[in-house]
Amino acid sequence: MTHTRLNDSHYNMCCPGQMLSEDELNALLAHSLHRLSQLRNQLTEQKAAERATIGNALTNQKASVEQELEEQLKAQLVRREEQLQAEREAAVSIQSDFSVDTQTILSLVQSDCQ
Repeated sequence: MTHTRLNDSHYNMCCPGQMLSEDELNALLAHSLHRLSQLRNQLTEQKAAERATIGNALTNQKASVEQELEEQLKAQLVRREEQLQAEREAAVSIQSDFSVDTQTILSLVQSDCQ
């Protein structure tokens, strides 16, 4: 059994300067690899959760924008309908004024002719 001296106190905190056997080093390496795997899995889960959160936020934002645009469009349609109605009423008023003026002119012309 070979022994390796660890000078890094992070890995050998309990007994600085202690020699670790090959089995202990292999166990430490296995534990490190296992921990790396756990951290990768956590990172993958976190990324998936963030993607879902961002996806939901984008969906909500899109719905909000669509609703706002729909409300603006409805308001514009109402304003345009009111404008068209006012134009129709003005046209009818002009037409009836023209009709009255024509009748008045015809009456005057007929009375002059008699």
